[in-house]
Amino acid sequence: MKIREFKDKPFLLVPVINENASDALLNPQDTLVYGYLLFRAKKGRGSSKTEIRRSLRLDARAVETSLGKLGAAGLVSSEGRSVCAEEPNVQIREWFRFQDRCCEKWQDQFVYDRVYLPRSSTTLSIRTNALFWHLVRLGMPVQGMPGHLQVGGIPNTAPRFLTQEYLARGVGIYRRTVSRGLKRLLGLGLITVVSRGRHAFFVGVRPLKQNAHLWRDEWQETEVDKPVTAKELFGVPSKAPVKTTPPVERPIIRRLLQYGINGDVVVRLAEFIEENDIDPDVWKDLLKTAYADHDGNRVVDDGLPRHCGYLFLYELEKHLKIREARAFERMPPPTWEEKMAKEEIEAMNAPQGTLRLLYAAARAESLDLVDGRTIPCPLNWEEIERVAKESRRDFKTFQRSIEAELFDGVEAHQCEWLDRWRSLA
Repeated sequence: MKIREFKDKPFLLVPVINENASDALLNPQDTLVYGYLLFRAKKGRGSSKTEIRRSLRLDARAVETSLGKLGAAGLVSSEGRSVCAEEPNVQIREWFRFQDRCCEKWQDQFVYDRVYLPRSSTTLSIRTNALFWHLVRLGMPVQGMPGHLQVGGIPNTAPRFLTQEYLARGVGIYRRTVSRGLKRLLGLGLITVVSRGRHAFFVGVRPLKQNAHLWRDEWQETEVDKPVTAKELFGVPSKAPVKTTPPVERPIIRRLLQYGINGDVVVRLAEFIEENDIDPDVWKDLLKTAYADHDGNRVVDDGLPRHCGYLFLYELEKHLKIREARAFERMPPPTWEEKMAKEEIEAMNAPQGTLRLLYAAARAESLDLVDGRTIPCPLNWEEIERVAKESRRDFKTFQRSIEAELFDGVEAHQCEWLDRWRSLA
């Protein structure tokens, strides 16, 4: 076992998505639920929705959503309150990876990720946790360094190198989610990332002894013990139960829970607000607006979600776009070099968004990489004008030349600015 200090912690065997299956419609939450039902099916039993929710610590709506997708694919069936895993048909089998050897039970044919269950979704989301244990399964022990794993870059061992697209397909998430997940794992000190080539990188997984507390020690939620009295604990003559100060929650999450928002979207909203540094007065007003709109819409459409979380996320995204547009308009008067460069760019009929990205790069001293590092950004308007003239009003040539000015090709695949720059067409 690669992670020996985790031998007593609860885990789930989650079926691995086939990286080559472009039409696989399952995300980590869906495969987690399916993995739990496969575990029950091996014992000849099904499971109720309540058991799924309590064992995996998912909210009721998340369980309903996942079971709906699994049911539409024919992967689960229901009989009364019991839900059972079903063997995938020929078409759906292409979504998963299977072992080459024959197995007595069909549930054993899958290739599985051993996924340990996180203690808190606010620290490790379902998607980030799935990404981490997928990396652990792909990792190989490093000779002379107990507890360390290397993912990619090992001769004659697959995968030869990692890309965001490869990991996204293997886990069932978007490339941007992979980028955020790697950032989160880096921030927690669980992994390191090393770039190799334009689109390739390797990952090192560190020993988990100091971070073992991030994962659960019990399978289901533990029952609340009978409260201890002051006399039992301190010898004070009082039968009153001892009250302790509860741990302080993140203020954003506490406010969202007060408005009835629950599930994975709570963490997603909190991370969105924190990452984009949205002012508390602003997001609180937007939350009130979303709550009022959602409450009013429920009178017309009873099929809406039970909470306003997704409507609130839409309001936040709209606010962010408006904020960026206003910041763009408040920029200082252009310099002579900026005017000349802008004329050259407009003459080549550059796509919408070109100038916005160039403004961001020209004003930045460095560009951020997904692994938390930065690279210097020497671009200025004089340089942009020179490159534009040398491109002879051909945007593709200009696009490649700007990229060559900023990147050496080693760090390129890890920069969000470059991803946006390449998407211009």
